Amino acid sequence: MTIRFDGVNDYLSSTGYGGSLFSIGSNFTISTWISPTALTAGIQYICSRGQATNFFNYEIYFQGSNISMAFDNGPINLGTGIVKNNEWQNCVMTCAGSPGSTIFYYNGSLITNQSSRLLITTTNKQLLIGAQENGAAIGSFFNGQINDFRFYNTIKSAQYIKDYYNHTKRFY
Repeated sequence: MTIRFDGVNDYLSSTGYGGSLFSIGSNFTISTWISPTALTAGIQYICSRGQATNFFNYEIYFQGSNISMAFDNGPINLGTGIVKNNEWQNCVMTCAGSPGSTIFYYNGSLITNQSSRLLITTTNKQLLIGAQENGAAIGSFFNGQINDFRFYNTIKSAQYIKDYYNHTKRFY
C-alpha cells in the first residue's frame, strides 16, 4: 500500500506495540520503495526507531540525493548522489553484527558494502516511518511516497534482493 507523506507532519508509528516488536538483533534487513517529491537540503527520514543516550537505535534517511543509515554508534554513508526526485526506487539495507557489515542495494544492485561496528541498544521507543523522534518532538518528515516497507530479522541474500527488485519493479 502506498502512503503519501506531505513533508510537514505525516508519518506512521508503531505506538502501542512496545519495544520488542521492532527490536533488532545483530542481523537484519530493511527494504522499501520510495518516491521523494522534494529533494531538499534538509534531512528526510525514511524510518527511525528510538533514541538512546543521544543516539538513535537505528534510522535510514536522506539529505538531498545522499542516503545514510545510523545506529547508536553513528552514521554510515550508504550512497552519494543516488536518490532521485519523483521516481520510484527500491532501497534495501542489510546489516550483520558479526563480522560487522552494512550493505546497501539500490534498485537491486549493490552500491556499498562497508565494515561497521553495529551498536544497537534495547529501547521501548516506537518505529516511525516517514519521520524521526528527537526527544519529545517528531520531525524531519519525509516528502513523497513510501510503499512496501519490509523489516526482516535475517539478512536477505544479494540474489533474493535482485529477484525481489526484478519481480516488483513492474508495479512502479
